[in-house]
Amino acid sequence: MGFTYNANNQKIDRISGNCLFVCHTLGAVITTFVSTFLVAYIYKFSKDTFDYVFNVGVYYICVYATFLLTYWFFSYLTDKTNRVWIYRSAQIIRLVFIIIIIFYGEKLAHMLPLAGFLYGLSEACYYGSYNVLKQEMVSKKVMSKYSVISTIASKSMDIIIPVTLGALIKVSTYEQTSIYVAAILGLIILISFGIKSKKPEGSNYSLKEYFKKLKEHPKAKQKIMFIYKSSFIYGFTTITNNLLTICIMLQFGSTLSLGSITSIIGAVTIVEIMLVTKFTKASKRNWLYAIVITTPLISSILYVAHASYVTVIAYNFLMAVSKIIFSAIFDIYRNSTLKEAGLYSEISEHQTIVESLLGVARVISFAILILVGMIKSLLVFQILLVVFSLSYSAVNLCLMIYEKKFLTLAHPGIKEPSQQQIEKNFNVVLQKLKKDW
Repeated sequence: MGFTYNANNQKIDRISGNCLFVCHTLGAVITTFVSTFLVAYIYKFSKDTFDYVFNVGVYYICVYATFLLTYWFFSYLTDKTNRVWIYRSAQIIRLVFIIIIIFYGEKLAHMLPLAGFLYGLSEACYYGSYNVLKQEMVSKKVMSKYSVISTIASKSMDIIIPVTLGALIKVSTYEQTSIYVAAILGLIILISFGIKSKKPEGSNYSLKEYFKKLKEHPKAKQKIMFIYKSSFIYGFTTITNNLLTICIMLQFGSTLSLGSITSIIGAVTIVEIMLVTKFTKASKRNWLYAIVITTPLISSILYVAHASYVTVIAYNFLMAVSKIIFSAIFDIYRNSTLKEAGLYSEISEHQTIVESLLGVARVISFAILILVGMIKSLLVFQILLVVFSLSYSAVNLCLMIYEKKFLTLAHPGIKEPSQQQIEKNFNVVLQKLKKDW
């Protein structure tokens, strides 16, 4: 029996929740392998710097174009069918992708659009179901705690996995390392059989009806619309992660160095997020936002002015600081705002809009990267680094404004009661008074 879900109370099957958490945490291995290290692998069969930039752009525009075009479909299926099987299907598509890497190896250079399509399809299928399962299985009272723990768990994997994968690829090959990754995917699929879920009552996927319901909650609509605007800007930060990987490979040319740097930064960000969540409060983080808004610009300019081992590490570190602050805090607001309005059966629609806006921004940014690869200008590439680094400054500025404008989000669970709820509460009080009398 899965969890019983309704608007006023949530009881979840602990085993299901734990299985979902473990699967998502282990999924960090797959994400690191098919994003960070695949970008590094593309370096191996690229002729020069701009050929490398072009190939990365082609791969990722295929990933995010596929994601953008198919996410709504998987959200619809998630809402209408068994969301756990959709979640499990994503892992199977990922496994197919890894098997292709095992068998084709460097021939993947001629199959980047296919590779991008498969990865984009698996990500759309995964997040179309995971975003819904997470919101359904984690109550609004503990969403903040869950988001922090989930972030820390993923970052813990970022300490161990990158250096391990980097070392394995160095002593063997990318294709041979794919076999170990495929084994982890098999384990994730097995664990996913412990997840149980069922469709909430009254759920009927319709974006048109969703926007109609938002009009009935004007204050919640204000918050949610701000989340959507921030999500679009956030989409432009994705390319920065890949640009950082490109910079490391151009500077070091080694997967072991890439893994080591990623692992060290992962360890630092865990400490950082624990300190931030423990010692700071919403609307009282202005000093923190001042730091994470300015550091992306400073670090990118330092690297562009003098590319060296020191500046590339500093660039990666300072960008990671800016990224983790936003990701951890924004995830809480993204997932709790809808529940504050009592919109429990509209989770799929809400996540579809967020992911679509992210997808549009990502497609635009990687289209620009392809153009840079075609232009073959170092100056244009350096300008691109600085401009997209500023996207992290922009999203953290959005977060600061959001907290100042909507302080009620500092207290998850507060929402405007409906007229029906007011009448119900009044009747309960009335009955109590009669009994006491």
